[in-house]
Parts: sequence; structure tokens; C-alpha cells
Amino acid sequence: RDVAVTGVQTCALPIFTCGVDAAGDIRLTSVNRALAAAGPLGDDVVGTRVRDLAFIPDHMRALALHRLAGVISTGQPSRFDEVVVVAGRTWFTEMTLAPVPNSGGPITEVVGLVRDITDEQIARWIVDAAPMGILVSGSDGRIALANPSVNRLFGWTHEEIIGRDIDAILPAALHSTGTRNLYGVRKDGSRFAAEVGITRLVRRTGTLLLISVVDITERTKLETQLRQAQKLDSIGQLAGGIAHDFNNLLTVINGYADAMLGQVAPDSPLHQPATAIRGAGQRAAELTRQ
Repeated sequence: RDVAVTGVQTCALPIFTCGVDAAGDIRLTSVNRALAAAGPLGDDVVGTRVRDLAFIPDHMRALALHRLAGVISTGQPSRFDEVVVVAGRTWFTEMTLAPVPNSGGPITEVVGLVRDITDEQIARWIVDAAPMGILVSGSDGRIALANPSVNRLFGWTHEEIIGRDIDAILPAALHSTGTRNLYGVRKDGSRFAAEVGITRLVRRTGTLLLISVVDITERTKLETQLRQAQKLDSIGQLAGGIAHDFNNLLTVINGYADAMLGQVAPDSPLHQPATAIRGAGQRAAELTRQ
């Protein structure tokens, strides 16, 4: 037991123990250094009844007593996520309560392990609130995590999409990392243009793929419309340039036609051809002005 106590005290994870006294009250019996360094649970409160820990809000003390009593009465460990408010500080914790064996006798002591998951919880909120779809898969390509935006984009429920192969919703996505324009496949079989970013995360336990998905259907439509407008603008500029050059040529033609008409008599054989040239030039000039 002394070795176990020493191990608890030197453990890097926050650990505490609680025990049942002769009066049946549950008291805090030990706090290791890691937990003492994280908050107000120090040696000065060891021995205090849990119900008397004034720096813990009333409703949280009642819940803590309920859970401790449950482990003591059943002898079964309990694991849960808990929002802990101690002395004005809020933690998001993953807490494990386990009974301490008592050589066949009734359970009278509980050991608690507290893991601060505040950063993880904040990251989870950010991922869940992200407007883009975010997925995580293992190296086998099967989806292990998906945020609500993924469900909205692809039409699958969370339960339906977990475990599904990435290729089923993002064909060819896993062929390379980086950001590419691909297409997504919805539950009903319809497709949508998607910007897909893939980052490979190498961990000791294996490789994970972090995948982001943005629906770029509207962006693609706008880009197509912009390209079409640019083409029309280029055609308009080309047509305007041709019309300008053509008008310059008509000015010369009409000028010479006017000169011919001024020099030939109305009964001259050249008068009718010159009149026809002048009329055609005027009609062509009117067309370029349109």
C-alpha cells in the first residue's frame, strides 16, 4: 500500500482518494501533487467531508457525493465527462472513479483520476461549429469522425456516415494530399463540386487523415459566368476593333465614290456604277454604327 501511495503522489495525472469514515460520511483522504498544483485541492483540505468543501458549488458537491456513493455501494468503476467549477475556475474534465479493493470486505475507499480535457472540448466545439465539413479517417480510409457540416453536405446521419469508406462520398480524394477541386457524392447519389483539403497526421499509434470539404457549387457557377462574361467582352472588343477598321475603309470608298459622282455627267455610263458604290458604302457605314 505504501508503494501504491508513493506512486499516486508522484503520478503526473491529478489523482485523489475518498473514504468512508466511522460516521458514514465520505471524506477527502488524499490529494496527489499534480492535483494540488492544478487547483485549491491541497493538503489543507485532506480529511474534510466532501459535503463541506465550500469552494465547490452546492449542486456539484451533491453530484460528487452521489457518484462516489454509487461506486462504494456497487463496487463498479465509473467514468464520465464533467464540467468542474472550483474556486471560480471552470474545467472540462474526464473523470474516472474506481473502488479500492478491501481484502474481500466492503468497499470504503475510492480513487479518482481527473484528466483536464478543456483544450480538447474547445477544439471539439470549434470543429462542430465549423461551416466546412471536417472528417477524420484512419489509414484504411474509413471515417472515424465527422462534424455536423458533413451530415448537412452529404445527407447522411452521423451514425450512417461513421465507418463508411471515404471513397464512397469523395471518390479519388485519398490519391494525394493537399487541396484539390473534386466532387462529393450525396446519399441520394447526386454530386456537388467540392474543394477538398487532406492533411496526413502521423502518430505513434498510426496515421490519421484530416479532411476538409467545402461545397463550391455556387463559386463554380460564378466562375463559369465570369469566364463567359470575359469571353463576351473580348468578342465585343474584337468586333469593335474590326468595325473601326472597316469604317476607315468605307470612308475611303465613299470618298472616291463622291469624287467620281462629282466628275461624271448623269448620262455617263460611269454614273450608275458610281451611284451604286456610294449607296452600298452608306449602307455599310450604317451597319458599323449599329
